[in-house]
Amino acid sequence: VHCVDTTEPSVLSHEILTARPYAFLDDEELQNRRTNAVTLRRGVAVDLSSIGALDPEAIDQVHGEITPEPTLADELHDLLASLVITRPRADWQPLYAELESRQRSATLSPSRSGGVPSELWCVAEMRERAEAVLEGDEVAIAAVLRGHLEITGITTVDELAGATTLSPGRVAAGLAVLEHEGFALQGRYTPGATDREWVARRLLARMH
Repeated sequence: VHCVDTTEPSVLSHEILTARPYAFLDDEELQNRRTNAVTLRRGVAVDLSSIGALDPEAIDQVHGEITPEPTLADELHDLLASLVITRPRADWQPLYAELESRQRSATLSPSRSGGVPSELWCVAEMRERAEAVLEGDEVAIAAVLRGHLEITGITTVDELAGATTLSPGRVAAGLAVLEHEGFALQGRYTPGATDREWVARRLLARMH
């Protein structure tokens, strides 16, 4: 059984939604039945491949709402704490420099992190966890992916690997942990998507 959230009633529910009053075993009045609150398009063919498709405008709207735009060093600090590690970004550089001057940030270099191909940002108090991520700790990796999913919306394994410098294999394993916890869902959500996509459950609910 494969369960998915759909934007309209599944064809499997049509029999219940269109049932005659005598089909129900209780004595509730017809106008009080919850099935009356569900809109069902009649006489329109149902495309099973797109019944769970998201509106591209809804995707763009949610992505715009969750894109972080820190304006203060403290805001960037809180953001980096939720991400654990992330690649440097030019638009955040002035705020990060302020954190560095206050000794509230830590930059991991390839020589310190086992050959990571670029520098990584983290906050000072999360340095130990950041280094655990680079050593392959599954719990720490899941925490990193949880933070990145919160600000990226719909994404792929390769995109997460690029943002965190983790290997695709470790990213896939971490996403499996988040899926088991019910935090992340996989599927094909954007129009024309061919690769498996991932999204945080609460963000998918907002898009729906």
